[in-house]
Amino acid sequence: MNYLSNIVETDQKLCCETGSFPFVLHNCPKSVSLHSSGDVYEYCQSMMNFPKEIYRVLLINDKNRLIHDEIIAIGTINSCSLYKKEVFRKAIEVNASGIIVVSNHPSGDPYPSETETSIADDLRNSGEALGIPVIDNIIIGFHCHAVI
Repeated sequence: MNYLSNIVETDQKLCCETGSFPFVLHNCPKSVSLHSSGDVYEYCQSMMNFPKEIYRVLLINDKNRLIHDEIIAIGTINSCSLYKKEVFRKAIEVNASGIIVVSNHPSGDPYPSETETSIADDLRNSGEALGIPVIDNIIIGFHCHAVI
C-alpha cells in the first residue's frame, strides 16, 4: 500500500467511525489521472476493507485529472441510501467535467444488485440532463471490482 492509500484509508476510517459525511478527502492529489476503471480501482482499493457500504464521488476535469474526492453516503453492511443531489452538488459547484461514482461491497462480491444497476442508470440520465456525465460507476470488492 502506498502513502496516498494510507492517507485515504485513515481518513475514510475516521469518517466511518464518526458517521460524519459528506466527508471531503483533503489530501486529494491534483496529479492523479483516472483514465480507466483499473485506475479508479487502484486509487480506491482501500474501500474493500470497510465494514459498511459507502458511496464516494470522484470529480474530474476535462483531462481526467482528479479535482475532488468526497464520501457522500455511509450505509450498513449490505445497503446504502444515495441521493442524487449529493452526487451532483459538488460537481456543479466546482464545474467538474465528469464524475465517477464508487461504492464498496463489504461482502467482497463486487457484482451489482438490480437496485444498484437501476441507480446507476438513473444517475447517468441525471448527469446527462445536467451536462455532467457519469464516466464510470464502479463497485469495489475484495481484490476485484465491477463496472455498472
